[in-house]
Formats: sequence, C-alpha cells, structure tokens
Amino acid sequence: GVFIHDSGTSGNKVLGNYIGTDVTGTVDLGNTLAGVEVDSDAASNEIGGAIPGAGNLISGNEFGGILLESTANNLVQGNLIGTDVTGTLDLGNAGRGISILGGATGNTIGGTTSAHLNVISGNDSHGIEISGATTTGNAIQGNYIGTDAAGMAELRNEGNGILLSSNLSTVVGGTVAGAGNVISGNDNSGTTADGIYITGGGSHTVQGNYLGLAQDGSTVLGNYSSGVAINSSTNNLIGGTTTAARNVISGNDIGVSIVGTSSSNTVVGNYIGTDATGMLDRGNDTDGVIIGSGSTGNTIGGTTVNDRNIISGNDNDGIWITGSGTDANTVQGNWIGLDAAGGALGNSYHGIGVQNGASDNLIGGTSAGDGNTIANNAWDGI
Repeated sequence: GVFIHDSGTSGNKVLGNYIGTDVTGTVDLGNTLAGVEVDSDAASNEIGGAIPGAGNLISGNEFGGILLESTANNLVQGNLIGTDVTGTLDLGNAGRGISILGGATGNTIGGTTSAHLNVISGNDSHGIEISGATTTGNAIQGNYIGTDAAGMAELRNEGNGILLSSNLSTVVGGTVAGAGNVISGNDNSGTTADGIYITGGGSHTVQGNYLGLAQDGSTVLGNYSSGVAINSSTNNLIGGTTTAARNVISGNDIGVSIVGTSSSNTVVGNYIGTDATGMLDRGNDTDGVIIGSGSTGNTIGGTTVNDRNIISGNDNDGIWITGSGTDANTVQGNWIGLDAAGGALGNSYHGIGVQNGASDNLIGGTSAGDGNTIANNAWDGI
C-alpha cells in the first residue's frame, strides 16, 4: 500500500487514507503485501496522528496492516487497523495488525490521549507482534487491542493481542495517565490466544492495562487463554508499586501464567480476578496465577502494602505452583481471597496449591510484611 524505504527517508506523514479497502471503508480490497511498510533505516515517520482526520483505515491487506522493520522512532497513532471504517466490524488484515522486527527501535504505537488511540482488532493473526533480539525499546500505549472502537465489545484478533518474541525492553502501557491499553477479547478460534504472550528475550514492563475486561474496567471480554503468559522468558515486570502501574487481569481462562523455565519475573501490585475497583468478582475461569514447567525464582507480591496483589474471585486456585523443577519461587504480602477493602471474595478452590513435585518455594516469611492473607477460599488456604 505505502512503502517508506532507505536511510535518510524521514519525516513523512501518512494521514487520513483508506489502505486496503474501497472508498466506503467497508469492503476488503486489500493490497498483496502490507498496508504500510517502513524499513531499511527509514525513521521518524508518522502513520496517523492525533488531529481530527489524521487517522488511517488500514484493513484487508494480505501481509498485514503495518510492518516496521530496521527502523526507528516512528509514531503510529489514531488508526483503525483491522476493522471497517466504523470500528465495529471485522475487516481484518490477513496477517498481523502491526509487526515490529529486524532491529526496529524506539517506535511508539498509540499514546496517552484518546486521540492517539489505535484500534487494532479483527486481524487474522496477532494484533501486534514484536520480535528479534535487536528489536528493543518500543512502546505500546493507550490502544484497544481485540475490541471495537468503543472498547466495550469483542472484535477479536485471531491470535494473541500482543506477542513479544525474543526481543527486549518493550513497554506495554505505563504509569502516565492514559498509557494503559485494553487488551481483551482475543481468541484464535478456540485455541491458545493470550492477551500478552512473552517468550524468549525479556525485561519487558507491563503496567496499567486492562487484560480481559472492557474499557469500563468491569465488563468481561476475556482473552481465550491467559491475560499475561510468560514462557521461557526472564526479568519481566507485570505491574508495579503505584496505583497507576496496576494491571487488572480478569475474565480470562488464566490470569497470569509463568511456565517454560521462566525465571526472575515479578508480578506485583495487580488485581487478578476482580474488577478495576478490586471489589467485584470478575474471576478468571481457572487459576489467578500459575507457575509451572520448571520456572524458578519468580516473585508474586512483596513485603510492602504497595507490592500486594489482590488475587481473588478466580474459579480454581488463586495461585497454583506445579511441576518438578518449579522451585525457589516466592509468594509474599498478597491478599488471596479478599477484596481490596479486606472483605470476602474467595477463590473457588485453594488459595494456594503446591503440587506435582514443586519444591523449595517460599510462601510468606519471617520479616515484617512477608505474610500473605489467605482467607475465604472454598477449599484449603494452602
């Protein structure tokens, strides 16, 4: 559709176009390759924008919506990527909504105001994929990924909402007002589709997002599998110690899954299984948090009030630690089976289950703030 190429090609603006559709924005007339491709060191271009009329409709293309490869510091803002012109119907690109790869760095998808918001939904693969060992420092902020333009109804991508594959240091959301994404409703026709799937690489930061809920923070639009899945990846931070850093991870099959020999990941300050107020049951369909498959040295919670996760209302265990080699994980300072005010909001099975050969894990501790509060669960506390 649009091809921006070569070092020194910069400062170009792609604004207000229909790329891959007819003039009504309702009929698929997709380009054979990507709707927009920026590559080979072309940099600092703008695809869409925050002013009225700047956003593009980028849908129906065969290779995908937008491809950023070996490029830096581009802005993608205010677009409809995979929907019709109304933002309510599926007119998906045949591949990813957005692909960032080949050492692309410093690119921003979205922003912190409603005018920056991209709707990245209805695509036939992942909403966004970022891949490659030298692909670092990209940001995904303030988007609707897997919902309609109102953020209130499912308009699924046929894959993960976001796939982070063997790359480093992506920021998904953030602590600035408006930076959080709604990443909900993604479903690969009844097979695995996570809100965010992280594999290989690591050091990613996921903060301030709704994963499995609509933009109102209450209506359930669950991702088919996990809200956040970490598989064979290290040093990722899910949440943080301020209210603005909190993710709400609810209404999915699983809240947070840490598997595949993942290590040194931190899950802190989140609501897992509740609405955005922390008071109402919006439980994940199975477990709030799973640590398994030989994952070690991961931390759920911490020793201060601000580290606390609320892990409540889930339809199986609050936390399930399982499998031989799943060792040396730490669970501290959480409320498991309570709402944000300390009232009853139990998980339907155990508060914490440790099974199938998992060993040497620490639940609580002897220092101030180490202990979890585990109450109101239908089966055992631990």
